[in-house]
Amino acid sequence: MPEPIRHPTGIIGGGGGSSGAAWVVASTLDWSAEPAVDLKVAGSLVDANGDTWTAANGGNASTLGTDGATGLRIVVSSNCGIAVNTCPEVSTGLAGLVSGVANDDEVYVLLRVTHPTASGNSRLGPSLRVSGANMHAGAWYVASPGRLEWGGVSNASQYADPSTATPGDTDQVVGVRYTSGAYQIYTHGAWSGTWPTDPSSGTFVIGDGESSGNPKTATTILLASASLVLLGLRGAAPNPDLTIIAHRILHRASA
Repeated sequence: MPEPIRHPTGIIGGGGGSSGAAWVVASTLDWSAEPAVDLKVAGSLVDANGDTWTAANGGNASTLGTDGATGLRIVVSSNCGIAVNTCPEVSTGLAGLVSGVANDDEVYVLLRVTHPTASGNSRLGPSLRVSGANMHAGAWYVASPGRLEWGGVSNASQYADPSTATPGDTDQVVGVRYTSGAYQIYTHGAWSGTWPTDPSSGTFVIGDGESSGNPKTATTILLASASLVLLGLRGAAPNPDLTIIAHRILHRASA
């Protein structure tokens, strides 16, 4: 049984947690195989699976788009905020990526990524968003002590950044497990050539509400109506240079 998602109000089932249902592959996209598209100009792209990704806040990036070789590249050029939706991003409806997803289900977003090694304060990761509310999790480069750490934001100005260094910065896999009310981050280490089949093959790092000294209030992101957002954040110069090589989404139904 995967580790339960924790929340300040207690452990939540999050859908699927008690059903015994198996994780299944909902969708996979190799961003490095996508043709080069400058999303600061084009505004959107249709990927190889037929899903439309819409770009936003390109003015806060010097690069936002696919480069036809390494993946989806985001170079953030201005300070921005996740909670106020000003970070350069691409997004698409989760229901289009996960057929039949229901609010009581679970989704596991796996990113094969290259993180920054020498950026100011920057974050790369996925968000689920509904009506301006966000649940975001990823790797956060902290200028002091000068390393990448794991963290997330589930509500305006509510961050969780534990003092746990990431295992690396080049071609690694990180997974974020979402329900409608919480998230968990897992690291799967360097890309091995095959995708993980469920969260239990990774190392659990942190979940919403588990940061010391900064408890969260409840956030509800209904999965059936959520958008999946891939974004970069800059909290301080220099500019983070972030690349998403590929992603895979797993789905576990509640019943």
